[in-house]
Amino acid sequence: LQKNNAEVSTYSVLTPTFIIEPFFISNTLTVILTAVIVPQKQQTQTDLFALKVRLAPECYLLPLTEKKDLAMFELKKTTKQYGQTTVLHETTLTVNDGEFFVLVGASGSGKTTLLKLLNRLIEPTSGTILRNGNPLHDLNLRSLRLDTGYVLQQIALFPNLTVGENIALVPSMKHIDKNEIRRRSHLWLEKTGLDPHEFMHRYPHELSGGQQQRVGIIRSLIGRPKVLLMDEPFSALDPLTRKQLQGLIKKIHQEFNLTVVFVTHDMVEASYLGTRLCIMDKGQIIQIDTAEKIRRHPKNEFVRRLFEMGGDIDE
Repeated sequence: LQKNNAEVSTYSVLTPTFIIEPFFISNTLTVILTAVIVPQKQQTQTDLFALKVRLAPECYLLPLTEKKDLAMFELKKTTKQYGQTTVLHETTLTVNDGEFFVLVGASGSGKTTLLKLLNRLIEPTSGTILRNGNPLHDLNLRSLRLDTGYVLQQIALFPNLTVGENIALVPSMKHIDKNEIRRRSHLWLEKTGLDPHEFMHRYPHELSGGQQQRVGIIRSLIGRPKVLLMDEPFSALDPLTRKQLQGLIKKIHQEFNLTVVFVTHDMVEASYLGTRLCIMDKGQIIQIDTAEKIRRHPKNEFVRRLFEMGGDIDE
């Protein structure tokens, strides 16, 4: 916070229920939580403003952008080629901060390629990718990866590490205190339906597929990233477990206001999870909108048939 309300850094306090956003009224910094108002002690214009909020253990501070609809990602005529083969054609799109953006299409449509570009697992052949208005290629790669959760279909837990050790990898790389890592681990295990006293010391081979994927989700989120990328994370699971984890990730998105980019070839899953859907085919974007608007106004016959088919597009 700086003097005279100039260039004020804004933070929100996130809890499972509320988002508390500070704003200025005259020279008083005020925080509103439903009907509870906690005003900052009045100070002179030449003093620095200060705000102390008592946080519950599961709360934490995240920086907020000045506009809630600011783009988290912008792609501008982004192309990816392998030799003479173009797998993504001059793609232009925006993923808004805090939305659940679903890339949906059949195998080979370019959706996983697009997802990997957002984390610089691959680099574009041409075009521009921005994150929070900054060129992605200018960002420190290690910091970018640590600030981006990534969940794969294969789960990819380290088999020689316990659940607790797998979960602790990212926060350890961020130099977070061990006691804080342990506290967060217990909270996230409980949130995802796993008893920490029972599961912290188990190894991946001692878990079911659904339990392993829960641990994978925890590992991607415990470092408190701003973005979560998910590449068909539930497609290999049984229908019941898949439905449970879909509900879990939707709830986590709503609670923590994450930006989620999710890849699937299941139209039912896409429609249930997505704030907006991005329909892709043969490396091109066909239509972007809410599931309901696309269903009512499909851009072409291909999109109409996707909704008629429902379920797994590749089957």
